[in-house]
Amino acid sequence: LPIWERMRRYLVKRGFDPRAMTGYPAPPELLRLVPRRRALFRYAAPDAAKRTTLFIKVYQPGHGTQAHRNHKLMAKATRKGQLGFRVPRLLTYSTRRRAMVMKRLRGVQLSDLVPAGDPDVFRRVGEALAGLHESGLEPEGRWSVDRELEALAVAMDDVKQALPALAPEIEALLDRLRRSR
Repeated sequence: LPIWERMRRYLVKRGFDPRAMTGYPAPPELLRLVPRRRALFRYAAPDAAKRTTLFIKVYQPGHGTQAHRNHKLMAKATRKGQLGFRVPRLLTYSTRRRAMVMKRLRGVQLSDLVPAGDPDVFRRVGEALAGLHESGLEPEGRWSVDRELEALAVAMDDVKQALPALAPEIEALLDRLRRSR
């Protein structure tokens, strides 16, 4: 059987109504791929008003269980009002398939807002990330400051390419962060 048919059967076993699973595209849409780490898929219903859009995150061996635990930790903190953002509701996690299935959050995706270059969007994202760092959560596999700065710089390269007018401000911010360590 194709992998997506096996995933559909797995979801049905986990309590999804098999009638609700018909009509979903096969395969789902690949949204993001981090080679040798993880992939994120959107399993969108053709009639989204009636059905839930699912997001499926698939991990390489050794990463899924840690991500699942960290997701549960953030979800608990969100319910307690400790974070300035919401996390998607986890519907199921398969250790064997190293996959988390999550329900789509209501609202507009950040990736849809970034191209407009609205500074308020970046400010709100920065505040949410700062709140996460200040929350006191102790996730598994935390990154060092150097690794976080490196990942941020790589991500900001994409932003600078998409929004060249912001490049000088982004570079100045990255320099300030590097000096403050």
